[in-house]
Amino acid sequence: MLVDTRIEKPPSWFNKEAPDGVMALFCQCTLSRNLPDLPFVPQASLVEKEMVEERVLQVLENTRLLSQGSYYNLDSLEPVERRFLAERQLISSDLLYGVGPRGVFVASDQRSSIMINALDHVTIRVLNAGMQVQECWERALEYDTMLNDILGFAFDEELGYLCTQLRNVGTGMKANVLLHLPALALLGNAQEQADRVNSQRLALQGVAAGSQGAPERKATVPRAVQSKSKQVSSTLQQETSLPVSDTVAPSLSGAEGLEAGAEQSLISTLDGLSLAPLKSTLGDLYLLVNESTLGLSEDDICFHLRHAASKIMTEERGARKQLMRDNRCILEDRVGRASGIAAGARLLGFAEGLQLLSSLRLGSDLELLDPIPPQDLNTLMLQSQGAQLEMAQGRACDAYRLNMERAALFRSRFSMGLER
Repeated sequence: MLVDTRIEKPPSWFNKEAPDGVMALFCQCTLSRNLPDLPFVPQASLVEKEMVEERVLQVLENTRLLSQGSYYNLDSLEPVERRFLAERQLISSDLLYGVGPRGVFVASDQRSSIMINALDHVTIRVLNAGMQVQECWERALEYDTMLNDILGFAFDEELGYLCTQLRNVGTGMKANVLLHLPALALLGNAQEQADRVNSQRLALQGVAAGSQGAPERKATVPRAVQSKSKQVSSTLQQETSLPVSDTVAPSLSGAEGLEAGAEQSLISTLDGLSLAPLKSTLGDLYLLVNESTLGLSEDDICFHLRHAASKIMTEERGARKQLMRDNRCILEDRVGRASGIAAGARLLGFAEGLQLLSSLRLGSDLELLDPIPPQDLNTLMLQSQGAQLEMAQGRACDAYRLNMERAALFRSRFSMGLER
């Protein structure tokens, strides 16, 4: 298999200590870019997609980026290898389920990737631990500048960068941070936080497994902007119109074997992890993401995201103190049950595993357990996904076998006992 060398090498950003790492698991910045003289991906023919891939690959080679990582053509990968990359957040669901010429450059440290022919011609993604959103943007900017100097991405003086999705027109940047908020969830206060950040052009959403469960989100771009975008992109693409739908359904052609393991994975869209209603989120995990890419600079987006996340984390700390004061027995019971199951389970589903990690993470922070480094729990969350388990075992696994292997993984970490 082509990605064998990455099985035993966790992403450098995932297993290191980071600022606010107890509540902010990781963050990412994604930039959407397109070439000015070819149709956007949903409208492009296979020949045109091949032209995009060849052109971008040539630039990656000329700038010596290819020597700093590996390039994978998605059609040359087995389905489990594609899910492996998706579970590590290196490719989005649009690339995972796409058709035709497409691929991804993955940096050696697995902190950044450059997708070709996902939803847009070029999609730059940078990931980091904790709340280091600004650092993600700065590294993404380096890639963006290097590629734009040669390729000259589609740009309009009034609108900014032109993208397949109208709601990404402008900076073409989606930044997010994955937050662990069990106390706010227990007190039923997550919705209050979501309502508050909504006025700041941000969204706080729940997290779903796989690529399903994401609520349809309508474009918030004004009609005048939509009209202008259509006019400009019509000229650029030599097409009569652009799709105005905010969501583009991925083609499932040739995706046999991918959907079967989707419920065992955390797979992302351009925004970040697949979304779910707040009350249905997995493992008390919540995604904070910018809603608008127009009217704010990239630095402004990072600033507002960091500020909002810091405020939410302050509320979470207050909620934890309240629960410890008023309902300590409930917390101790939850953490004690989680430690027992983690140490002795023989079958463990993916969603249940995420919930156990949530309780253990909370128990460690509140000193109800011996300390567990957040990066250890992050690594376990990564390793417990379906494709990671299958690649580690070197064979295909059905759901029952995955539940067995996941339970064994937890036992190997927690069987020595956690409670004081």
